[in-house]
Amino acid sequence: MRDNEEEKKDQKKEGGNSAPASTQPATATTASTPADATSDEPDEGEAAINKAYQESVQTMRAAADRRFADIDSIADYYRQIMEDNKGESEEERERREKLERTRRIIGGIGDVSRALGNLYWTTQYAPNAYDGKSSLTEANLAREERAKKEREKRAAQYMNALKQMQALQGQKDTVNYNTNKFLGDLAYKYEKDKADRAALKAYREALLQNQSNRTEETGRHNQAMESVAQTNARTRQAEAATRAANADGKSGQLTNWNLYNGETVGVNHANMVALGTVNQAIKDAGGKPAEGHYKAKGEKVAPSADEIKTAAEAFLNGPYSEEKKNKVRSAIRVAAGQGAGAQQTQHGDKRQKIKTKTQL
Repeated sequence: MRDNEEEKKDQKKEGGNSAPASTQPATATTASTPADATSDEPDEGEAAINKAYQESVQTMRAAADRRFADIDSIADYYRQIMEDNKGESEEERERREKLERTRRIIGGIGDVSRALGNLYWTTQYAPNAYDGKSSLTEANLAREERAKKEREKRAAQYMNALKQMQALQGQKDTVNYNTNKFLGDLAYKYEKDKADRAALKAYREALLQNQSNRTEETGRHNQAMESVAQTNARTRQAEAATRAANADGKSGQLTNWNLYNGETVGVNHANMVALGTVNQAIKDAGGKPAEGHYKAKGEKVAPSADEIKTAAEAFLNGPYSEEKKNKVRSAIRVAAGQGAGAQQTQHGDKRQKIKTKTQL
């Protein structure tokens, strides 16, 4: 059993963070563990963090439970004092007061009888036997006074125990509050740190993905530039062939190309630049362009004019929309114009030279 001094020492040892809940058995906390604190398959880092979090929660709960047990043991002591010194009931008080009145009456009658007897015998020359200390009334009053003081003492002990019980209840409430606050703050920090780690992980993954995308984009760009370089090389070859043919006086031969409904145009097969435009138009429209062929040593040769013509006729006769066919027809008409323009330009240059000589 502990007295008030022992209780004060316990409170000092507990310090400012200690405080109790109720004088009844209590649970350390109502704070809940985050749902993800025990995920199914966390990595090593997450597993270590989860373990540390669980250990902190268990340590705090164990400390709160120990404090609750100490407070309950003290509360049992004061509870017994209250039980031993509880006040009398209304029925007990009425019986006591009735008994006291009866004793007063009996004592008064006894004192009167003794006084009368003493008075009689003194008239008979007997010595005076009166003694105030032996008065029954005084004895009853002294008895009632002692009983009253005893009741007041017990009432004071009861009230003191009641105050101590209330103080213990306050301590338990404080312990419960501090425990819940600590666990709540701990859970908030755990969730915040987890969210920060997830955000950092997502950021790193995004950086890696961005680097991968840039690498793929660089590869596609290099492939496109290589394709453009190959196309430019074929175009330069075709232009060189055309210039060589024109330099030898071979302007080429106009060949009729059928467009539709009897419409034909004459295309100069020596103008490979214009024919390359037609071949590209077929490819852009979703058709199969002329691919050229390979020499015996594996060297690829650009498609010839006849191959491009065959590819164009196959496209115009194929199952394609009129919109796409019209685009290819437009390219053929432009090629026909470029071919005629090339010849006209050549003859015009000769006439200009003759005219210049005549003027001179």
